[in-house]
Amino acid sequence: SDDFLELHSSLGSQIDLAGYELQIRAADSTELKDWQTVFAFKKGQTIGAGGYLLLARDKAVLTGGIKPDHTSATFALNVDGLQLRIYDKPHTLVHDSVAWGVGTKGGEGAVLSVWPAAHSMERRASKGSTRLTMMPWAKDWLIGNDADSNDNKADFIERFTPEPQTAGAYEPACGGTCTGGKYCNYKGKGV
Repeated sequence: SDDFLELHSSLGSQIDLAGYELQIRAADSTELKDWQTVFAFKKGQTIGAGGYLLLARDKAVLTGGIKPDHTSATFALNVDGLQLRIYDKPHTLVHDSVAWGVGTKGGEGAVLSVWPAAHSMERRASKGSTRLTMMPWAKDWLIGNDADSNDNKADFIERFTPEPQTAGAYEPACGGTCTGGKYCNYKGKGV
């Protein structure tokens, strides 16, 4: 019930996701026809400048009571392995893909290992980010998720405590330097 996917944009302007789709297929598939759309974005669905978009299963129960931006009854992450991609349908372009599990055929570069229940995988903030530097209150905690070397194994870290971020919740702007238990958002206001 707690499967989620967090999309992040490091661009300085809002992105309209019209025509984009989140697609999945079995870990061992190599067939284009096997891709299934679980989220199809419509005109007006956006990711804000430097912001996040949180996708989850209907009635998901997420860490901290966070509410997803969009839900789907068909969204589920197969714990043993899966291929997932962000597809720009009008331009027939794959913007990003990730895969995990033994015997997995897709993704970018080396596939991710399966992670334990109640953990999550998160894209690194930068090439040098580690699980420790991305922990709450550490130096890379709130600076985004921009590492993309086209190698899933190099670009993702395992999070022992999932921390889903959403468009309407706490967005980083302070580079992890906020004090007093406050998060900052991209508009520069303490929350």
